[in-house]
Amino acid sequence: MFDDVQWMDESSASLLRALAAGVDSRPWLLVTGRRPQAGGLAVDDLESRVRLDLQPLSEEAVAQLLRAVTSERPLAPHQRAAISARSGGNPLFLLELVQAGQQAGFDTALPDSVESLLASQVDRLSPPDRHLLRVASVLGMQVDLAVLAEMLEGQHAARRLAALDDFFSPDSPGALRFRHTMLRDAAYEGLPYSRRRELHAKAGAVLERMAGRHAGETAGLLALHFGNAAQHRSSWHYARLAGEHARSIFAHVEAARFFEQALTAARALRDLSASDLMEVAESLGDARSRLGEFAGAASAYRTARRWATDAPARARLLHKVALTTDRAGDYQLTLRTLTRAERSLGALDDSNARRLRAEVRALYGLVRHRQGRGLDAVGLLQDAVALAEQAEAAEVLATALIYLDIAELTVGRGDTGHHAQRALGILRELGNQPWLEARALNQLGIRAYFAGNWSEAVAYYTQSRDACLRAGDEWTAAVTAGNIAEVLLDQGHLEEAEAILEDALRTYQAARTPTFIGYGTMLMGRLLTRRGDFSRSAPLLEEARQMAAAGKEATQLLQAETALAEHHLLAGRPAAAVDLAERVLGRAASVPGGAMVEPNLERIVGMALMNMGQDPRAARRHLLKAVESSRAKGARYDLAMSLEVLAHTCPDALGPLDREELAALTSQLGLVGRRWQATGQVGPLP
Repeated sequence: MFDDVQWMDESSASLLRALAAGVDSRPWLLVTGRRPQAGGLAVDDLESRVRLDLQPLSEEAVAQLLRAVTSERPLAPHQRAAISARSGGNPLFLLELVQAGQQAGFDTALPDSVESLLASQVDRLSPPDRHLLRVASVLGMQVDLAVLAEMLEGQHAARRLAALDDFFSPDSPGALRFRHTMLRDAAYEGLPYSRRRELHAKAGAVLERMAGRHAGETAGLLALHFGNAAQHRSSWHYARLAGEHARSIFAHVEAARFFEQALTAARALRDLSASDLMEVAESLGDARSRLGEFAGAASAYRTARRWATDAPARARLLHKVALTTDRAGDYQLTLRTLTRAERSLGALDDSNARRLRAEVRALYGLVRHRQGRGLDAVGLLQDAVALAEQAEAAEVLATALIYLDIAELTVGRGDTGHHAQRALGILRELGNQPWLEARALNQLGIRAYFAGNWSEAVAYYTQSRDACLRAGDEWTAAVTAGNIAEVLLDQGHLEEAEAILEDALRTYQAARTPTFIGYGTMLMGRLLTRRGDFSRSAPLLEEARQMAAAGKEATQLLQAETALAEHHLLAGRPAAAVDLAERVLGRAASVPGGAMVEPNLERIVGMALMNMGQDPRAARRHLLKAVESSRAKGARYDLAMSLEVLAHTCPDALGPLDREELAALTSQLGLVGRRWQATGQVGPLP
């Protein structure tokens, strides 16, 4: 094997050509590798050749490779996107980036093995060209020739850089671009740290002078240079401006990076106001929260609290900490934090205090809903709505209305979804609230799902996911995607559902959000059960059950155990299915939301008894009860499944109108394939 034969001298190339000429008569495999540039041994000079022109991996192949190598330690969407973009489709570099990122974080320098591979190309340049290349690397991937000329104090940089075509390609007028990020980084890494700081300071000064009064428009670039130059006051100023701009366009990865840079610079400055420091730390927490980095968000909010000088600010930040611990599934800590937030307001009763109390009550109510305290949740959320209306806080009112709609759905109230509709109207009137608009749309999708209007549900879910992506909120987008996957799963589109669900589940795992990990794991277990892959579905469903029990998620525990009961049934263990289903039925009536699983459980018991052949009359009673319960609850999917089971097991129990209804439901819900063994509704997550 001979690599980099573009560097091979003529004598070595002549010898290799002679060896290749006789390769057909020998048990040899001769492999050469080269880059597409002039010089050295040309592949076409070799006889008996098989030529492979390697191209960068496609986006799909990069995503597939990333899934394979991070299956045990999934990455967040923005981390996957950053690694994919930086790898340039190079599998070696991609693997090195993953390894380095998992060991030391994803903002580290290039791995040494990749750097050394490319540093040899830089080292072969003449000293003046090598110096020029390294100065140019300070400006990033795109090299503005006017800025570079200023940095080099009038040297003829453009002509010399244009000659380095192994490293650069033409870009916009007056600029060149490094051919690859690896080349730029290898050149940059050759600079001593003191020299880097000096060059970044010079680049920042040149750019600031050239921008004049419009320096704020290039705040991100100026923040980068002044930050690397350790010029702390300029770094603080421009990083803060750049973070605010990134936040305004929902670029949360960049916003988090700039706000963090501003706080780093602030440590060296002693004259900054507490309010400015608190604002930047809070903004950092907001950005991290949007990225699904909830532990990091909580840390930023707690840092911000150190600079809070009044009770409303402390209450607001405690509420935001509670939002992160809610996502992490620590409901007791969330409730304690919310209690502290409300107490910190004391006797304050102005509009701002009412707004904050409404936010606190709304989240308290949502947590009570998650804990299975549905009636408590409804009361708290009604209080939150009233407080938000008194404070004329439209955004908080919309949030409380969405949460109230979620809680009322669970306890069987408000079947029209008018709270979510009202919230959506408020948010669209406000504008520029895409993440909250996404929550309202998702809730309306859930309403449509349980009503059996699945095309409408998918339309709402899709609008919700699109709104999340516009807002840069990929974590919430993954929640909505999971709901889309459930509809596809129930319809029988297993492969399409699996692809969406796998991606969503990786996002839940990367964010360390146990409620959603449990939900995604349960759906994946159901999917594998329907496929007949019982050896893989059993541990997933048991894991989902344990996670729900550990998190005291009463409703989700019922759902996981219902899915596990169906697994027993379809895996050929009808007695185990009956035992578990009857135990879950005994508890369902006392759990808010338990009514949702009753038709499915009755159907599982009836099918299991039918399979056992011991008591067909009892089996028939349970199946008819599943139909009756489905009709009473308006659960069209469960009704379709129950009617279909009866059609296969007790055809005499169905009249012509029942069969017409089954056909209509099958068409309306878009059901495909053999479904009579399939489970009933579990239910999407808000």
